[in-house]
Amino acid sequence: MRSILRWLALRNLLLIGLAILLVLLGMKGIGMYHKIQAVQAADRYYAQQQWMQAESLYRAARDNSYIRYEEAHIQARLDELQPITAWNDTLSASASRLQAAADTGQFDAYLSAYAIWLQQQEQQQARQDRFENEYAKMTKQYNMELLIGQGFSDFRTQFTESLQHNLDTGNYTDESAKWNLLRIPAAYWLTSGSSSKGTAADRQQLGIKQQFKQYDTTKLKRLAATGDFDAFLSNAVSTRQAYEQHAYRDEDWITSLMNTGAQNVIAKDIQSQQTANFVRHAVSFRNAATQLALSSSPVLATIDQQLSSLQEQAFTMTTEKKFSEALQLYETLSPLGDMTSGIARTKLAWASDQPVYLLQSSNASVAYEHTVGGTDWQAFPVYAMATDNNNRLFFGHMDRDGAVSVWSGQIEQNAAQIQQLSLDTALSTADKPVITVQSPADAVEGSNRLFSLYAVTPNGLQAIASLAGASYEVLPDRSIIVHVAPQDGGAGQLNTYTANADGVYSQTDSRADDSAYREIDAGEIEGHANEPIAFTAEIVAVDDGGAIMRTERGYVRLRGGINFYTGTVKAYGVFNGEYEEFSPASLNFPPLSSATSTDSENATDEATETNGTPDESFEPQYGLGNENGLPDNRPAVNERIPVVEVQSIQ
Repeated sequence: MRSILRWLALRNLLLIGLAILLVLLGMKGIGMYHKIQAVQAADRYYAQQQWMQAESLYRAARDNSYIRYEEAHIQARLDELQPITAWNDTLSASASRLQAAADTGQFDAYLSAYAIWLQQQEQQQARQDRFENEYAKMTKQYNMELLIGQGFSDFRTQFTESLQHNLDTGNYTDESAKWNLLRIPAAYWLTSGSSSKGTAADRQQLGIKQQFKQYDTTKLKRLAATGDFDAFLSNAVSTRQAYEQHAYRDEDWITSLMNTGAQNVIAKDIQSQQTANFVRHAVSFRNAATQLALSSSPVLATIDQQLSSLQEQAFTMTTEKKFSEALQLYETLSPLGDMTSGIARTKLAWASDQPVYLLQSSNASVAYEHTVGGTDWQAFPVYAMATDNNNRLFFGHMDRDGAVSVWSGQIEQNAAQIQQLSLDTALSTADKPVITVQSPADAVEGSNRLFSLYAVTPNGLQAIASLAGASYEVLPDRSIIVHVAPQDGGAGQLNTYTANADGVYSQTDSRADDSAYREIDAGEIEGHANEPIAFTAEIVAVDDGGAIMRTERGYVRLRGGINFYTGTVKAYGVFNGEYEEFSPASLNFPPLSSATSTDSENATDEATETNGTPDESFEPQYGLGNENGLPDNRPAVNERIPVVEVQSIQ
C-alpha cells in the first residue's frame, strides 16, 4: 500500500513538472513569436520613416530575451534611432516629475520640473535633425501641454482658495499665495473664466490685477471697519512693500485705499474735536506715507491744515491767558511737529502774568509766599522770587526756550516779618542776583524799614547787607546810601555803606540828609517851627544841657545826642516851639537882646583903627565885667531863647 502511494506521488510530481515545462515552452514560443513579429513590424515602420513606432518596436524586441534573433540588426537600428529613445526617456521623466509635484501640491518642485522641461525642450529644438517631426509627435503623445496646463490651473485654484481663506478668517499673516500666483507662467494663466483677448502676458496681468485688487480692497476695508487704524495702515504699507519686493508695480489701488480709509477716520476726529485721536492717527499716517515715499496726499494736506488751525487756537488761548489749556494743546500737538517755540512762548507769558508759575514749574510742592516777579532783566525774559514758611528764599528765572532754573537758601526773616521782596537790579548780576527782603514798619524803630540784601547763587544765599531806613540807593561805585527818615519831627540821615572784599556791606559814614532841611538864616529860627531847618552860627558855650549858639538876634539853645563843640557850625534840627530861660550873665555873656545899635557901633569903632584894621590891644567890655561878672554898662537880665532839637552838626 505504501509503495502504491509513493508511486502515485512520484507520478503526480512528474505530471506537474511536465505541465510547467509545457507552459514555459509555450511562453517561450510566444515570446519568440512576438520578438520576430516586433522586428518585422519595426522594419516596416522604419521603411515608412515612422521613427517613433520603429524605435518603440526595436526597443521591445531588444528587451525580449526569449530568443536571440537579429540582435546585431536590432542594436544597429536602435543606435541609429537613439535620439528618439533619449527624447522618449526625457518625456517620461519630465512627465513623472511634474505629475508627482502636482499630486503632492509642491509648487516649488513643480516650477523646478517645469524649468527642466523647458530647458530640455529648447535643447531638443536646437538639434534640428531628421527626427524633428517625431519629437513633436512624441511630446503630443505624452500630453505634456495638457499635463503642465492642468498642473498650473490646479495650483492657481489652490492659491485663490488660500487668499479667500485669509479673508474668511481675517488672518493675513501668510499671503504667499499672492506671490505664487505671480510665478505662474503667462502661457498657462488662461482658464475657462479668463478673457481670450490680448496676449498671454496681457491676460495674466489683467487677471492678477483684478484678483489682487479685489483681495486687497476687501482686506483693507474690513481692517478699517474694525477701527484698528494702526493695523489698517500697517497692512497697507506691508502690502505695498511686498509688491515692490516681488517686482509688482501695478498696485496703485493701495495708495487710493489708504488715503480713502485714513481720510474718513481723520475727518471724524476733526468733526468730533477729538484732538488726541487726530494727532495719533495723523502721526500714524505720516509714518506710513514716509515708508511709502508718499510726498503728497489729500490726507497729508488735511493734516497740515488742521495742525495749523490747532496751533492758532493754542496761540489765541495764550493771548487770552488760558495758559494751561494752551500748553496742553501744544504738548498734544508735539508729535506732529516742533512746538517748542509755542510752548516756550506760553510758559513765558504764564510766568510773566503769574510769577508763581515759574517757581511751581520747578517744584509744585512748595507753598510759595510773597511771590513777585519781573521781565526782561539781563538775559532772562522772566524772573520770580518768593519765600516759604520754612524761612527759605527762592529766586528763579526762565530762559527764552522756557527752561527754568531756581535757586534757594535760608534767610533770617520769617514769613510774618516779611513785607515784600524785590530784585536790586543795580547790585545784581546774571550769575548773582541780589534780592531785597523788606521787613514791615514795626521791625525797626520809627517809620523806617529794614532792608536785608541777599546775594543768590546756585550754591545758596549770602547775606550782604542789613540796612535800616526809609529807602536806599546804589551809587555808580556800588556803595549804598541809606535814607533814614526823620523821627519825632526831626530831619533824616544819610548813612553810607561800602562792601568789603567778600561783598558784605558795612556802614562807613553818616551825615544829615540835606535834602530834608530848609536852609534859613540863624535869626529866623522862630519863624520855622516844627520843620527841619539848617542854619549856621557860632556855638559860644557847651554845657550839660547841650550848647548855646549866638546869632545876630540873640542866643539859641541846642539840644540832642551830639558831641557839641565851640566854634562856627552848621546845625540841622527842628524848632518845636519850645523856649527856655537863659541868663547871659551865667556865662559872662552880654544880653544881646538889650544891646543898642549905638553900643554896637561904638564898640566897632573902638575896635578899628583909622586905617580900617583891627586894634590888637582892644578888649571888649563884656569880656571883663564888674564884681557881678557883668560889663559895667550892661544890666543883669534873663532872656527867653528858642530851643532847637539838633540831629547833627557840621
